Formats: sequence, structure tokens, C-alpha cells
Amino acid sequence: MKLSPDCVRDILLLIEESAFDEELRLSFICQQLPNYNADEIEYTCLKLYEGNLIHAITARLLQYSSPRIVSVTDMTYNGHEFLENIRSDQVWIQTKTIASNIGSFSIELLGNIASNIISNLLNGYL
Repeated sequence: MKLSPDCVRDILLLIEESAFDEELRLSFICQQLPNYNADEIEYTCLKLYEGNLIHAITARLLQYSSPRIVSVTDMTYNGHEFLENIRSDQVWIQTKTIASNIGSFSIELLGNIASNIISNLLNGYL
């Protein structure tokens, strides 16, 4: 399954809007983000969890199966840092355009591209 950069961003924005210590069940996230199917949302949450961008409650259905996301409990510091870099619509559009031209949408690359775009914008103000 492909990791959708827009789904990554939308999930992080949704988590950020939640109250402190609010647990977001997967079904709630799916209701709030109807542009994505449930598998895409769960897969994205799993990758955000594996990438240390979110904290989540997981369960294994079988001993050797991949964990399943039950709910998201919080965003990590790394998640907040990544979201800050991609928050601006202007920066996000430029980031996706550059990533598309390169042919890679890894979370690390997206963060690096966005950070460089922000640095360039900052240099324009100095």
C-alpha cells in the first residue's frame, strides 16, 4: 500500500486539534477524514506510529501479524516538528511539487524539503 502524503498531513492536523489526553479511535478518524478509506487511514497511522510521529494503542490479531491501530493517543515531539514544517498550505504545495519531481514522498524527505523551503522563505525576509 502507498503512503499518501496528504493523508499523513490531514491525520496530524486532526490529532493536533484534539484535546490533551483525548484518545482518537480509528473509527472517529475515519469519520473526520472521509476523503480517505479506512485501510488508507489505518495504514498511515501505523506508519506514523512506526516513524515515531504519533503514540497509538495497537493490538495484534495473530502472533505473527502486523500490529493494528486501535486508537491514536498523542503526537510525539517529532510529529509536532514535522507538522510545523508542513503546516502552511504554501509550503505544503511546494513540498509536494518538489517531491513529485524527485519521485519520492518519504516522510523524512518531505520534512527536509519543507524545512528548506521555510529556510528560503526566511532568507527572503532577512
